[in-house]
Amino acid sequence: MVLPCTRNDYGDVEVRTERLSKTLKTKGFFAELQKSLDQWSAEGVKGILFRIALKDASLVPILAAHGFHYHEVNAGQVTMARHARNWLTVSAIVVDRNGRILLTNERERKLKWTFPGGHVHNGEPLFETAKRKVADETGVSAEPQAIIALTHKVETRNSNVGTLIFYCLMRVDCDTREEQAELVPAPDGFSARLVASRATLSAATRREDILFREQIVAIDLLSTMKLNNMGSGMFEYFPVI
Repeated sequence: MVLPCTRNDYGDVEVRTERLSKTLKTKGFFAELQKSLDQWSAEGVKGILFRIALKDASLVPILAAHGFHYHEVNAGQVTMARHARNWLTVSAIVVDRNGRILLTNERERKLKWTFPGGHVHNGEPLFETAKRKVADETGVSAEPQAIIALTHKVETRNSNVGTLIFYCLMRVDCDTREEQAELVPAPDGFSARLVASRATLSAATRREDILFREQIVAIDLLSTMKLNNMGSGMFEYFPVI
């Protein structure tokens, strides 16, 4: 028997102790854990995460004895991991021929305005991630031009595992060399808007409804670029790679 688990976007196994039976947690956990580790190893699983509820803290020493270490600590829950790795994410900077930048907002989660983007699926090229996330969050079709910046957020509290963020410069896609004039309706749960780059810079420094943080470095780079005047919206200095 393998412990009940799910797989994340990277194919890593995640086990939540709150979903395990009381009997399993009190009597058979050690044996079932070893069986599960053997099975996951045979399947080629690279990472294993245990999300341990506060009431199940007695499992921590058992997991530690099997090579797990603290990965994340939150109120009411601790995550222990084996072979934890950095997360890969893409942040898409979509610009139209007028230099306006595409921002998105997930209404249900009450997040601030930011660039579309998210986690890279296992084996997915970065450009494909950028295209997928822009389409999913804004309904806009955009073509990647280049990776223009890279940042790494390290969680020193959590075994120095962090997030690699790739900033992908994109242009609004077009089939007839005429860009989409207006935004199409954003998918359910999302809002989208185009803003002038200079307005974005000023808003990011004085308004609380726009979330940029380290992403501001990408806008700084963008402000140094020049759009050509050929009407295609292509970027002069960054060819498709």
